[in-house]
Amino acid sequence: MSKDKHTKSSDGTTVPDQTESSPIQTKGEDQAEGKGTGGPEVTEADELRHTSEGAVLLLSVFVVASCGIAYELVIGATGAYISGDGVTQFSLTIGVYLFAMGLGSFLSRQVTKNLLSTFITVELVVGLVGGFANTILFLVYGFMTGYEVVFYTLLIFVGTMIGLEIPLLLRLLNQYGSLRINVANVLGLDYVGALLVAVAFPLVLLPALGLMRTSLLFGILNVAVAGGNLIFFRRRKLSKALPMGVIVSLLALIIAFGYTNTLVRLGEAEQYDDEIILTRQTKYQRIVLTRWNKEIRLFLDRNIQFSSRDEHRYHEALVHPALSTIPNRDRILILGGGDGLALREVLKYRDVKEVVLVDLDREMVDLCRTNKHIRKLNKDSLSSKRVKLVYRDAWSWLHEDHGRFNAVLVDMPDPSSEKVAKLYSLGFYRLCRRHLAADGALVVQSTSPYFAPGAFWCIHETLKAAKLYVTPIHVHVPTFGMWGFNLASFKPMPWRHTKVKVKTRYLCPELYPSLFRWPKDQPPLEVDISTLDNPRALYYYHRGYRTHYRARTFDAAPRRRR
Repeated sequence: MSKDKHTKSSDGTTVPDQTESSPIQTKGEDQAEGKGTGGPEVTEADELRHTSEGAVLLLSVFVVASCGIAYELVIGATGAYISGDGVTQFSLTIGVYLFAMGLGSFLSRQVTKNLLSTFITVELVVGLVGGFANTILFLVYGFMTGYEVVFYTLLIFVGTMIGLEIPLLLRLLNQYGSLRINVANVLGLDYVGALLVAVAFPLVLLPALGLMRTSLLFGILNVAVAGGNLIFFRRRKLSKALPMGVIVSLLALIIAFGYTNTLVRLGEAEQYDDEIILTRQTKYQRIVLTRWNKEIRLFLDRNIQFSSRDEHRYHEALVHPALSTIPNRDRILILGGGDGLALREVLKYRDVKEVVLVDLDREMVDLCRTNKHIRKLNKDSLSSKRVKLVYRDAWSWLHEDHGRFNAVLVDMPDPSSEKVAKLYSLGFYRLCRRHLAADGALVVQSTSPYFAPGAFWCIHETLKAAKLYVTPIHVHVPTFGMWGFNLASFKPMPWRHTKVKVKTRYLCPELYPSLFRWPKDQPPLEVDISTLDNPRALYYYHRGYRTHYRARTFDAAPRRRR
């Protein structure tokens, strides 16, 4: 309610007037009960326009509420995408954003006149800044320092602007109904809009548009609200600069939306050393393929998955100590490994009758099954008749009965986020154990024992807690440095004395024993096991890498998977 004009009521009480008021005032609750005060006769046209104005403002509530939650999700997801620590990033994002919204609500008290003009101006500002939020963060991270300062500055600014919107709309709606009804309508629409966007963001918007286009789309919606109110309330006395502001803002956002791929390539080109030959956003991750001379590298969410120069070292160490030791190889289960490279090594064994590969991201597997560069590396393993592809979450798939497997190979990303950390928990290894044949082997990629020793030995101890005999091994992969695996079984196995039974590029009889020899300065660590309730592998992982890498260098660490 405006505070700049006051009138005296019949009993001498000072009553604030409305600014930019509608020509019609809605009957209050007293009037609705038959206690009318009289006044000029209201025409049908006046009533219709009055109702339409209230409906436009309520529609504005719904749209701005949807945009508000969208910006929070975009900024939080961008932070998690860059930092890798989802829980910390989203906790800080939500806390700071809500604080900024409260600050904006508090500051709205200072707006005492021109409510509609102020609201439209806020929509233009938040549409531009919120719409370009992801673009700004993406480019700052690629080309400048001070990313965190920019991140929290954007978060506080956008949150403050969002906090201004609802109080201004409530005060505008005061002309069109009682406070009781308006508060119920506004909060109801606010929560419904938040729910719809929260559901659509991970399921529809992110897979279809990506972060940058999603951010720009909601920026366009915010500016559209400004333009719609400007047109509908054109008879009011509004700032003459607003129409030009709407046009310029809308054009900027639409042009940026059309050139999103160029902006993404510009930012990504700075983050990757080599020529980018393919980019793709799936429902679960961003895929980037780069090339330098004959070397191909695959990145998922900016983290390198393999280099064609030395990936064979990793995959031979993952597969052959286990498969060359176990007595039977009829059925093999691979969890993860959607690139088909571990599968390539498994299919070298002619007595393998069936391989079931379970990977969450169908688009990722399809890419590796059809892309000429990756097909050349995986030898078309994903198209083999001996292979059954399952596009499911490994955790839920393992809860079902699929029989026993002679070997279970867990080739998952590192435990760098909460969604992956569950795949390094005691509960997950118990599920793997349930699917393992009595004379079979379970192999788990276990991150770098050099860069993240706590995480490596946490995985080792968690496997032991699942009542398995566990043997740690390691291999040197130049792209990643020292890398580790854990071999597990129901009974002790002669891993050390195995002779690899298939043709390899790296492993040889002279080198093979070195997989089991550990440097004196890398003894086993005393660590806690990892569970769903307390994902210690995640904690040890981040602590390990932060010990070796700081700030931007931390994000560029030569690790395989995050």
